[in-house]
Amino acid sequence: MKILFILDEFLPENSGGVANVAFALVKGLIKSGHDLLVLTATYDAKKVGDIEVEGMKIRRILARSFGKFRNLKNLKNRVILKEAKKVFEEFKPDVTHIHSLHHRFSYGVIGLAKQFSKAVFLTLHDSQTVYNGKLFPKRKICDLNPKHDYKINWLDNLKKDRFVYNPFQKFFIKRALKKVDKIFAVSDSLKKAIEANRIYNIEVIHNGIDYGEWTVGGVTGNNILFAGRVDEAKGVKALIRAFSAISSEILDATLTIVGDGDFKAGQNLNIKILPWQIREAMKKIFSESKIVVVPSLYLDPFPTVNLEAMAAGRPVVGTCFGGTQEAVINNETGYIVNPYNEKELAEKITDLLKNKEKAAMFGKAGRERIEKFFSLDAQVKKTLEWYNKFIDNKVIHNK
Repeated sequence: MKILFILDEFLPENSGGVANVAFALVKGLIKSGHDLLVLTATYDAKKVGDIEVEGMKIRRILARSFGKFRNLKNLKNRVILKEAKKVFEEFKPDVTHIHSLHHRFSYGVIGLAKQFSKAVFLTLHDSQTVYNGKLFPKRKICDLNPKHDYKINWLDNLKKDRFVYNPFQKFFIKRALKKVDKIFAVSDSLKKAIEANRIYNIEVIHNGIDYGEWTVGGVTGNNILFAGRVDEAKGVKALIRAFSAISSEILDATLTIVGDGDFKAGQNLNIKILPWQIREAMKKIFSESKIVVVPSLYLDPFPTVNLEAMAAGRPVVGTCFGGTQEAVINNETGYIVNPYNEKELAEKITDLLKNKEKAAMFGKAGRERIEKFFSLDAQVKKTLEWYNKFIDNKVIHNK
């Protein structure tokens, strides 16, 4: 089967969460015997054209930044759609699977895909379909009702977008989404939040990981790891404040922060800040950590770092907001906490640093859970099953 993946950004130019998740899925689909092309966009004219990464065919077309006109341009960017149409005419995909379209391709690419493909799928990795930003809980408490805490009205959008607010944006997005055969969400939490805003036809396919690439080793020291985008939404400042309490009780505790963004952690010499690392380097950093912390303050859809930590046999202290609690089981593979409660965050991290046996037990259970429920093979299989339902009832074998 011929499959076209579409993403605003992709490797090697961008190595963010969506790009890495799609990269793994592409590798799995190619391994299953399918012909796959990744269509992505770049702002750099020198990078336009075809490249190949690990046997993966990638075509990059030129895009221009939406800038302040984003709320208009992301509905139908005619310039880039003209170039995308040439790719559809040449490749003739059976399936088009879109993973991101907010910043470069626009929602107009859905109609184009419907015109040239037998089936069109869209994976939602975030909440940008209903809100031009992060979805923060309104009450800041766990076990929220999405209809109350994540339902977005026109006033919410106006406050966020201000002078570039487009009152017709939501209407045109919903109309475009009706052309998608099936929408996937990467977590049940994200699905519920999107449905609270009256977008349906959604099924959950959790991201998977090739856990065979990760080895579980022993742990020395009391190092805590945070890996991800370094900003307020990810809760890194809350973690640093919690670390002050942790380090006063456990003198040899250290905190390693790995991620993008301009960030300083003050004068604490036990905090090490590193730029984002290549994948092999990250595996070593995970192996040197005793605990991985994911303290996101917003609806973080399904953080890949949870899967990586569990594949490495490390317990996770994770947020109750978003999809983390669908991967991490409280008091079994780690702890689920409310990151707005910094005292609780510090206490759970301290508990695992003090109890080596418990940390090891949680880490072992996490690895077993990854193997059973969140393998890349399982994600590929579920994806192909959905493709199969819309391709002339033709059986697609996962070779």
